[in-house]
Amino acid sequence: MAVTARKSSPIASQAKPTMFGAHLPFYTLSQSPLACISYWSELFQYRHQLAKLSRAVPRFHIFAFLGWECESTDRLQQMGREYADIRRSLGGATVHVLANSPKEEKGLRRFGIDAFHCHQNAFLDYNRYGVLSYPQKYSCVILSRITPFKRLELAAELRNYLLIGRWSARESDYGKQVMANLQGVSWKKKVYSFRIQHQFNRARCGVILSGVEGANFVSTEYLLCGLPVVSTPSIGGRDVFFSPDNAVIVDPAADAVRNAVENIRTDWDRQGIRQQTIRRMQHFRHRLQEKIRQVCDTPAFDLDDVFVHKFLLRSGLASRLSRHRHRLLRN
Repeated sequence: MAVTARKSSPIASQAKPTMFGAHLPFYTLSQSPLACISYWSELFQYRHQLAKLSRAVPRFHIFAFLGWECESTDRLQQMGREYADIRRSLGGATVHVLANSPKEEKGLRRFGIDAFHCHQNAFLDYNRYGVLSYPQKYSCVILSRITPFKRLELAAELRNYLLIGRWSARESDYGKQVMANLQGVSWKKKVYSFRIQHQFNRARCGVILSGVEGANFVSTEYLLCGLPVVSTPSIGGRDVFFSPDNAVIVDPAADAVRNAVENIRTDWDRQGIRQQTIRRMQHFRHRLQEKIRQVCDTPAFDLDDVFVHKFLLRSGLASRLSRHRHRLLRN
């Protein structure tokens, strides 16, 4: 990261949350000119509220994480329609999309969207995770919502592993069915984020089974704890952080997953996995930093001056602040 910024810079001193709804959908990176970061779905949801803001300021830049894959044709076409709607609503505001893979960047650009490859997992706070010296009690760990696209049925042949996650109320029948078919599992419905590294470090590897989703924060959280990853092939960009030095890719079959976990190497360089991941994250952070500097025409600055874990987006903290939203919208 560049170190030329001062804490008193316009970017650093004015960064703050921006609230519209039930959680924190926007985080302000700069107020002069105005620049904020969000997820695409929230940007689309709140486009009409943002229209008032875009008419009131001469320059307005919105950076958007994708949240879900944007490689498939159907998804790209949907993004194209939503982008046209956003442009009609926001007028002079400029939207910049952080693509999680080069393929996403290329596809979005075909629809005239200013996309650049900048992986959302780079904006985890890697100081929350570490390589800890615990006995490896579990063959693997799976941190996952219990929902169909996570394909937990592929864990049916695993034994002596830790599953962290729960289902939503509307998917309780599915969740109960999945859990009935899993054997040899230690199940924790909830582990608070500040404790998650302690659970990860008790396993020999981390497992991810979905075929289609977004960037998947958990995949990078495993790596930041020095865990090698067993993953199925996927679209959505999580594999950008994978290499032969930190991951094993297996067919989406229960026996293949079991074989990979049972035969996972024991000589992985866990600190090396963590440091390789941090270097990759810093590369993407620098890319966002330079993009902000370019479009906002600001002096060089250090993104770390305004950085917080996931930019507080979709966070529990923000939901507790949501009671203020009506007052903010009126002002």
